[in-house]
Amino acid sequence: MDMIAKLMQEAAEEADKKAFCDKDLSESKVTKADKEGKIAKLESRIEQAEHCRADRRDCCAFQEETNAAVSESTGVRDQESALW
Repeated sequence: MDMIAKLMQEAAEEADKKAFCDKDLSESKVTKADKEGKIAKLESRIEQAEHCRADRRDCCAFQEETNAAVSESTGVRDQESALW
């Protein structure tokens, strides 16, 4: 009889352990999904920031080209003005 009680107690303890593990696993899956969502959001923001930086570089390059053209035009005008 003691053996049956002992086996029943062990079965109950294992059931408790399994319930704990199942609950913990479920919580971990929820936490993982939440963190994966946050990672995806951050990766998207990083990608947007990289595009913005590329746009800014393009804009700065265009501005430098424009400034160079204006300087060249000003120099030509000054030379022509000096001739008159």
